[in-house]
Amino acid sequence: MINVLHQLLKEIILYLMLWLSQIINESVCTSRRRKEIRLALNDASETAQLNQRFRVILSFKDMKKFVKYSMIKQWTDADWKSIVCQLISVIASLLITKASAAVHFAWAVINFVILAQYHLHDEETLQYLEHALFRLNKLKNVFRHLWSEHSDTDVDHFNISKLYVMTHYASQIWRYNSTDNFNTKHSEIAHKYLIKIFFNCINKWDTFQTQLLHHNTRHLNLLAMKDIFLYRDTRQSKINKHALTAMITRFSHVFSLRKIQDALIREQCNQIQETELNSKL
Repeated sequence: MINVLHQLLKEIILYLMLWLSQIINESVCTSRRRKEIRLALNDASETAQLNQRFRVILSFKDMKKFVKYSMIKQWTDADWKSIVCQLISVIASLLITKASAAVHFAWAVINFVILAQYHLHDEETLQYLEHALFRLNKLKNVFRHLWSEHSDTDVDHFNISKLYVMTHYASQIWRYNSTDNFNTKHSEIAHKYLIKIFFNCINKWDTFQTQLLHHNTRHLNLLAMKDIFLYRDTRQSKINKHALTAMITRFSHVFSLRKIQDALIREQCNQIQETELNSKL
């Protein structure tokens, strides 16, 4: 099963940031330490370089501005999406001359992540998705010497489960439509409001699971009761609305009948006046 949040944003982009940081440290910062003697060691590190470039990115609507990129401990879905939007602008000036293959690899990964989040797909967009994966596989050797540093074993390879899952995205989208059908935001929100909030209301003893179930049951019962009351009130308001409409229609008919009666009475009075005048003459 494909999962954009946990497979692409929280895993592939995380690996990419680790590899890019190491490449920046090797190709850029070491040369600057040799050339700029007055530059402090902390200012020449890859963390300082990334912080500086994330800080100068212009702000935009619905995009987070990272003042101190390295100080973030808890990453959210919105943070990862903002990183995807800003990453190429950050690393292009650092690596385009010394490690251009790393920039093209990052561009292929970002293309894949953005295309995978499309709400509508056709044959052309799926071909773009496959092409981004092809570029990714061709350019990944630039990070081959860094993989063993972030692996549990000393084997130098790219057999990462999340990279393997990326090969199935196009076929899954072709069979089951866009990745919105595999969205985990609802389950994440349910975990937050049904588990985390209720956990602060219990005594944290050994029976905390049973207590969470009781809190959840009470909460669902209250929501159901609220829906019943809301249905009753809206139904009553609809009934009152229909009654008011019928009353207005009835009064309008009465008002129109009175208008007709007044017109007939007025015509009869005019006829009587005309007959009296004729009799006098």
